[in-house]
Parts: sequence; structure tokens; C-alpha cells
Amino acid sequence: MSTSTSERELLINGDFATGDFTGWEVASEYFHLHRQDRRNVVVATPSPPNLSLGQSGLRASAGEYATSFWHCATDAQGTPIEGETRFFAAVIVIRPDDPEAPGDIRPLIMAATRWTKHATRFTVPSMSTIGFNIQNLAQIIVPVPDRLRNEITNGPIALHSFSIWRMS
Repeated sequence: MSTSTSERELLINGDFATGDFTGWEVASEYFHLHRQDRRNVVVATPSPPNLSLGQSGLRASAGEYATSFWHCATDAQGTPIEGETRFFAAVIVIRPDDPEAPGDIRPLIMAATRWTKHATRFTVPSMSTIGFNIQNLAQIIVPVPDRLRNEITNGPIALHSFSIWRMS
């Protein structure tokens, strides 16, 4: 009998079904929940560095994992805005229990436009603690091609359906 994805899920309240931030660490003045299209979405307004929405202390044994979530450029209530492009960061931190083993920090810089699902895989080499954070930075800290510079705006992004699960 196979184990279902929900039995292997590491995040708590990844879809915000409780209607609040249960299980999440949040800089509340920059992250707000709104109801959109029969689901709760979190709207992240631009914030200073080190203020994020995330979960830490997630226990993971050695194996292959995946993470996914949806994102979109929106107004302050989570309504999509056509034609907008906004950069934001997601960070996965893997800290092995063995203090001699190297940790791993995986920054993911993404562009939010229309509703898009992001998914990535990663390996946990030994028993570890995982952290996951989202930041909508007030300042763009990544190089942007000149042809896109005028298309990028700074404003809210909406996210929903966060998941981190063990694949094997």
C-alpha cells in the first residue's frame, strides 16, 4: 500500500484552510489573508529584508522531496493584475542534524505575473530540519535584463496551496 501525499506533507495549513496563519511564522504587517475564487490566498506586500512568511523546524529524513505553490501579481486584496511582473524570493533551508554535515540554502527568485504554479525538487541527504520562507522584497536584488526593467513593478503578490512532501 502506498503512502498518500497528504501523509507525507511537511507543511501545516499549507492551503490556509483554517482561514488564518496557523502553523506559519509571519510578519503580519506585510502578509494578509484574502478570499479569492473559493480559496484563501495570502497577499504579500513589499517588505524589508528578513521579514517573511514561512515555516521552520520541519523534520525530514533522508530522501527526495518536492515543493510547490501558486503565485500571481495582484492588488492588495489578491485580485490578479494583468500585465504586471513582480519578483519575489522563496528560500528552502536544509540543516542536517549532524553538525559536521554541510547545510544547504536554496534561494529561488521568481517572477510573478498571472497565476502560475511553481514546483521544484530537492534532496535531503540525512535526517534534517527544513525551513521554507517567502519574501516579497521592497527592493529588487536580482539582475534584471534591460528589456524587462520597465515592465517590472513593485507591489503585492498573492500565493496559495503551499506544499512540501516526501517523494521517496
